[in-house]
Amino acid sequence: MISSASTINMAATEAVSVAVVLVSYHTGPALFECLDALRREPAIAEIALVDNGNDAETRARLEGWPDARLRLISGHGNVGFAQGCHLGVTATTAPLLLLLNPDCLLAPGAIAALQTALAAETRPWIATVRLLEADGQEQRGCRRAAGSPLNFLIEGFGLGRLFPHLRLNHHQQPLPSGLTATPALSGAFMLMPRTTWDATGGLDPGYFLHVEDLDLCARLRRIGGACWFLPAPACTHIKSTSNAPAWVVEKHKLAGLWRYFRLWYPLPWVWRALVWLALAGGIGARLLLKRR
Repeated sequence: MISSASTINMAATEAVSVAVVLVSYHTGPALFECLDALRREPAIAEIALVDNGNDAETRARLEGWPDARLRLISGHGNVGFAQGCHLGVTATTAPLLLLLNPDCLLAPGAIAALQTALAAETRPWIATVRLLEADGQEQRGCRRAAGSPLNFLIEGFGLGRLFPHLRLNHHQQPLPSGLTATPALSGAFMLMPRTTWDATGGLDPGYFLHVEDLDLCARLRRIGGACWFLPAPACTHIKSTSNAPAWVVEKHKLAGLWRYFRLWYPLPWVWRALVWLALAGGIGARLLLKRR
């Protein structure tokens, strides 16, 4: 139920229905692993799968998928992740929203654990669980700093060991024992009341791919809301399943960062140059590693 405090009173009911929003672009077999995991989750009332671009074989399989909760939204082309999420949210009505990457495997009990942990929260909120790499290690970006230029400078120049408190990503920090506030979290798994989506305006469609999650967390903090991280249960995020070229992904990431800094951190040119130098170095290193 939606209360006047723009939140959900989860203490009043054992299970609040959830709408899952997936945005898929040539995701590959991981998409069906994701859907298999969702099929086993009873708290989910709706699954909106926004098809930003998949092959004919994948679309045919989706159209015959044995889960009546699945709704396929297609025909709009590749509108980007943020705009795709808006299409999915608009197509659903459940009071809780889960924005989930289509290569993220929902762990049994993850939704219920978050509902229980956040039952007393009255502020607008967004929450995540620990996201794991295929090898079981915690994924970078699952819990994060706010995303200031200084955070990106430390990250880009590889200075995290010297300044661990200024790191962008917190995956190497000790794992908390329970629910913990975090300045920002990853868009791969974002559970929130629909009222939080409405109060913040949701993901900014001005971001095509990447950085829209940091922007949403910044807008949440601006209205007095909070981001939350729950260490268990953990979900596996397969990552890099789309066949989009690496340079295209990095191009969109740079464009997103440009928009983010322009909106949230207008900088003198010297600082801006240092930040972009650090970012360019980090992106160049990633592209070289992917070619090997």
